[in-house]
Order: sequence, then C-alpha cells, then structure tokens
Amino acid sequence: MNTAPPINILDSLTVADRDRDLPLHVQVRRAMRQVIEEHFEDGQQFWTEQVLIERLNVSQITVRRALNDLAKDGFLLRRAAKGTVVRKNVLDHTTNFRVSIFVPKHNSDILNNVLEHVATLCRERKQRFQVYYTYKGQAVRDALASIEHPPRDERVILFGQPSIFAHEMLEVLAERGYRAIAVDTTIATEQTDYVGFDDSLGVKLALDHLMSLGHRRITLLVNEPDAADDIIVRRRAFEQLAAEAGIEWRVVSCGTDFFDNSHDAAYLAMPQVWAHDAKPTAVLTVSDAGAWAALKWFNENGVRVPEDVSVMGFDDDRLSRYTHPALTTLGCDRALMTWHALEVLSHPTSQHSKLLLPPHVVIRKSTGPISGSLLSTMADADQHGG
Repeated sequence: MNTAPPINILDSLTVADRDRDLPLHVQVRRAMRQVIEEHFEDGQQFWTEQVLIERLNVSQITVRRALNDLAKDGFLLRRAAKGTVVRKNVLDHTTNFRVSIFVPKHNSDILNNVLEHVATLCRERKQRFQVYYTYKGQAVRDALASIEHPPRDERVILFGQPSIFAHEMLEVLAERGYRAIAVDTTIATEQTDYVGFDDSLGVKLALDHLMSLGHRRITLLVNEPDAADDIIVRRRAFEQLAAEAGIEWRVVSCGTDFFDNSHDAAYLAMPQVWAHDAKPTAVLTVSDAGAWAALKWFNENGVRVPEDVSVMGFDDDRLSRYTHPALTTLGCDRALMTWHALEVLSHPTSQHSKLLLPPHVVIRKSTGPISGSLLSTMADADQHGG
C-alpha cells in the first residue's frame, strides 16, 4: 500500500505548544515524526506540503523546513516531481541513533576541537549529529526543550558543563529515558557514565617536569572557575604534591566564574603572581588560556621566558604551539575521549562506567632549566630572609 493514510489523522494532531520557547518548525517536525511512527508504513506516500499547510494552519516555510529536517534525519525521502515517501526500515535504531551534544556557548578552541572529533566520528559511523548550546543562567528545562527525538533515536553528550548543572541535566534525561554521558564534566553520582582525564596525574606530571628542571618555587594560577570539579581536583593535587615534595609553592586564584573570560582573568591576576617577594621560578596554570595571559604579561613587563621564569599550561590547546615561546603544556587526547564517549552510548543501557584517560607532557619552549644567576638570586634572598 503506497497511498497515504486518511488525512483526518491531522485533525486530531496538536501543534499547540506555541507558547513554548521552541521554533514552530521543530514542533511540526515532532508532530510529523509521531504520525510517521504511528500511522505510516515504509514506502508509503507522505502528504503534500499544501495539505499540511492547510490542515496545520502554518506557513509553507515552516512545513518545508520540518519536512527537509525529517528527510535529513532519514525518515522521509523527498523526490522532485514524484512526491515524498516514508522511510521506516532504513535506520538501525540500536546503532544509528542521533548524537546530540550540549556545550557551553562561548568561544573556545578546545570546545571546537571536541565538536570536530564528534562530527568526524559520527560521519564515519553514519550517525546523525546535532549541537545544542547552553547559556549562563539557563534553566535545565529550557536547555533540554530543544531535544527533538524520542529516547530510542537520540543519545546525549554533555561536554564542559558546570557540574551541578550537568548533574541536574543527567537526572532529567534519565527520568525521560535518554542515554547520556558526561564528557570532561566530573559527576559525583555512581549512576552516571563519564569519560574525562586524570587531572591528578596531570598535575603530578607537570610538577615532575618542572622539578626535573630544578624549579623549587612554583605558583599555580587558577584562572578557570574555582567551583568546577576538575579545577578543584587540579588545585588539591597541586597543594598536596607540592607540600609532599617540600618545595615553595603558592596558589593564586583569579575568582573566575563559569562563562567568564579565563584569559583576561589570568592577565589581571599576573601582578599578584609576580609581586611576591619570593618570585616563582615557574608558573603552572590550570588551562592554556591562563598560560597565554602569563606569557603576554611577562613579555610586556620585560620578564624573559624561560630564562627568568618557566610557564606551563594544561590542556594543549591547538593555539599553544604558536605562542612565543611555544607553550609547554599537559596534552589530552580528545579524539580518544570522544571515541570512548560514543562507544559507551552505543550500548543499549547505561554501563555506569567512569573512565579517566592519562594526560601527557608536551614539551615546547616555555619551560627550561633554572639559570645559575637565578639560583644565586634565590640563595641571596634566602640568606636575607626573602
């Protein structure tokens, strides 16, 4: 049977949530998707644009965009001069689900890098891919209102979200039956899938590298939000490991909040880093953006890197190879991280897995051995109580 079901099906269809903060074409698409699942068979002719316009009382632009989106998602086949037909048996819903990733709305090369990896993997797996942005102060309900498909057809990645916000999002997604995973967003609950990096190991590797160059006076610059769980882990690891190593250490916090510019925050905090009587011989930042700011400030104030002070970042942002000098940092394999996230989502049920990937030191030009003159200066300062 190739003819469409009776048109009166549309009379009972409701596209009435027009007071919601959701585009009308998305509401039409959802409604059409429901009709396809409940009333159509594979290969049946779908209603024409004109019929949908008249019955739903919406514009041609709205109907056309909804139909085009359904075609892109694989549920309709639109053929010039031959009409539109339903496709129901093409998609394997156990593997060909759509991947939706929620990311904070701000300019970040790391964020863009993750999105590129996810998009590439989805193309290779022939999976559909959608990006949703979250905003400062946004309610979880509003953020999740953009999800368009039922749980069997859509699985969710949360990347770089504030932990409290992510935790609430995951709870709501679980209540609605969606498979989801937190990526690079630490979640405390045991009932959550998570993949990220071993921040404590990263700090240890950074300190080992700096101390191997002779540095015994190291400052940690916390330019990312203090309340972020991964930053809490990095700070605590630094304080513990530095104390155990018996070196001189300080922590300078920039007071950054979520969605703030962490580069600018670090730059403004640099006078505090350098004003201390016992100036550090090395500065470690909790993200590369903070290290860029440190390099900029040192250059503007006549402080040589690495001759006078070494600078080391965390995350290996792609731009860090182009700073002057090129930045030594902690590298994180985000391609592997996103691969693991999609592998977890490929399982029909949650595995409650938590995977921490090891970072690695990327040695460039911004770190070097402590100079003899600097050692003499430090010794003189120590003798005079500096």
